[in-house]
Amino acid sequence: MSLPEPTDLGVDYWRAHDGRRTSRDFRTSRINIDDVATILGLTFKPRFPASDPYLYTSQSYSLGAPFHAYLITGMEGAPEELRKNYAVYHYDSNAHELGLIRTATELDQFDALLWRQSYVNHAPIMLVICVDWQQYMWKYRFSRAYRFVLTECGAFMQTALLIASALGLKAFQTPAMNDIAMCKALDVADHEIAPLYVATFGRH
Repeated sequence: MSLPEPTDLGVDYWRAHDGRRTSRDFRTSRINIDDVATILGLTFKPRFPASDPYLYTSQSYSLGAPFHAYLITGMEGAPEELRKNYAVYHYDSNAHELGLIRTATELDQFDALLWRQSYVNHAPIMLVICVDWQQYMWKYRFSRAYRFVLTECGAFMQTALLIASALGLKAFQTPAMNDIAMCKALDVADHEIAPLYVATFGRH
């Protein structure tokens, strides 16, 4: 599914920065497809230089190539253009599109993926940042590269959270997840495509 172009935020950096809060209640929250497209497009799609973009808004040693963004929709409040009931999508940054992977019928609540951190329940969407180990370790062939991955992942999540704040969304983020359950939901193998960081978003 093709996504609309990211929204022009038009918000001062410090206003977005100072407005950042962690939310723990997503009841009755919703999100639209423009919000989703803006978070994904400004975080995971190369933006610079305009003539031939290959640099990201986020700081990245590896030029962001090993990172993958997955989106899981909740039961309610997800964009009308997307399937609900825990549909799993992969973001194609080159085409700015969401591709449907599967519906995670084994899920009953988002917190089943996060060791029952119930703050995420009722959120309309969950963003999962993953790393492709083979692609990453091909470039960085030494053990300390594992720490580079975590640093880079944090930079991408920080960008996503700042954009959400500029959009007026509330967010909750955590690296604490049930790896087995998350890999099953995304249909990935942890030693190949590893989930690292999670955030949920919704409009007040």
